[in-house]
Amino acid sequence: MIGYSDALEFGSETYKYIIANKDKFIAEEEIGQENYDDVIGATVNKYVSGIAKTGTIDELKSAIEEAKKDFTSPQQKMMEDNWYSTYYLAHKEYDTWFNKQISSAKETLKTDKRMGSSILINTTYRVAMDPAFEGAGIYGKAITAVEDYMKEDSEMLAGYYCLASLYKKSNNKEKALENINAFISKNAEKGGKNDQRVMALKEEIEKM
Repeated sequence: MIGYSDALEFGSETYKYIIANKDKFIAEEEIGQENYDDVIGATVNKYVSGIAKTGTIDELKSAIEEAKKDFTSPQQKMMEDNWYSTYYLAHKEYDTWFNKQISSAKETLKTDKRMGSSILINTTYRVAMDPAFEGAGIYGKAITAVEDYMKEDSEMLAGYYCLASLYKKSNNKEKALENINAFISKNAEKGGKNDQRVMALKEEIEKM
């Protein structure tokens, strides 16, 4: 079972057999609960992700509900968030994707500051770096999201680097330079060294 997990297709006869005999597979010493969950979870993820990339929003919702009849992950909410994220990006609904990502970050910040800030920075930095977002009109929203967060945590180094990248994309040389210089300065205060990537970004900004 485990050796052929990559080839397992959702809804296939083999898949149905495994689901129908779940308890037997889990009871097998060489399989167990963890391996069973890994195999079925990966199969479900492959299936639903495929629908997210090519189907409609209603088809995605139906696929999620269909899959939940067979398997619910301990990280179900995170998986569903990822599937919807995949859908919005694949269908170029960038504004909706961004709003949901930031809402998720804010909600997570209430209970887990590290994870919440990570979601926020990863989202906004992706906006800055992914060419898909050029012309999507959300650079300003990304800047606002980071600056609002940094009112509460002005020592988050990644925020300055992210803002420098976003302002560069927005063709605001003054603010981009202000933030990359702040990153370099605060990083040095913490004993960090500025690598080639940092200095290359500063040079690009200075040439604007």
